[in-house]
Amino acid sequence: MESTMQKNNSGQVLLLVLLAMAAVATMALSVVSRSITGVTVSTRDEESLRAFSAAEAGVEQALVTGTQQGIIDGSVDPIVQTFPAADGTSLVSSFTANIERYPPNASQFNYPFELESGESGSVWLATKSGSEVLDCSGPGSGECFSGASLNLCWGKVGSDLSAVMVNILYKDATDQYATRPVGYDPDPSRRSTNNFLATGSATAIDIDGQAYAACANLNLDALIGASSTPILMRVTSLYNTVPQIFGVSASSNLPIQGRKVSSTGVSGDSSRKIDAFLLNPEVPFIFDAAVYSEGGLTK
Repeated sequence: MESTMQKNNSGQVLLLVLLAMAAVATMALSVVSRSITGVTVSTRDEESLRAFSAAEAGVEQALVTGTQQGIIDGSVDPIVQTFPAADGTSLVSSFTANIERYPPNASQFNYPFELESGESGSVWLATKSGSEVLDCSGPGSGECFSGASLNLCWGKVGSDLSAVMVNILYKDATDQYATRPVGYDPDPSRRSTNNFLATGSATAIDIDGQAYAACANLNLDALIGASSTPILMRVTSLYNTVPQIFGVSASSNLPIQGRKVSSTGVSGDSSRKIDAFLLNPEVPFIFDAAVYSEGGLTK
């Protein structure tokens, strides 16, 4: 009888020991799992930051690589660079940066940045030669707009209808610089006070996949004269309460507006991509005030 009780007590003690060991093992595994998870997350965060830094380095290098004519011709090769560890035995990160003309579609241009009311964006209608002089003739001058008209579209579909003020800088028949302002407004109640022109359409129109709320056709021959050479078109967004967009399309090719850089950085299992745009130089904001004043511009 006593031997049987001792066996039962031994069995209970063994069971308690096993339960205690299982609890300790579970706690140990939980601690180890959390530690491994923390190390993994920390490693991934570090790799992600390294990949992003590599992508940024690719953007910075690509923005100063290649000539404008090379970008127009599509002859600028991708930039590939690696960053080894200090001991040189392993790879910390790398990047691949691709450079292409912007816009890729030469006859359609979506301005890549949104505009608040009163802000302006530029569309270049002429390019620069190697001597940094605006030119539309001779080899190496790139591309210049040769069409008689173009379509200007603006406004996000479903948002408030904004108006635009367009200022065209051009060279007249005597080779003198001049400007021609013209405003377009899809809202008839505002047109009664601002004397802007009506738009050709207030329905959604696409430019290279981007839908717009309003469009107007700019007849350059009528606005600046058929013998004039358009240089720059400055577009100012007005009356909008949310940031707005605009784009231009034409049957003739537009000049290159800048470059687009797509840089992908890699570190370990992390990959980060950055798209950046470098547009042609913007004119100073004082230009917008100058074209509203009376008189002309002097070269």
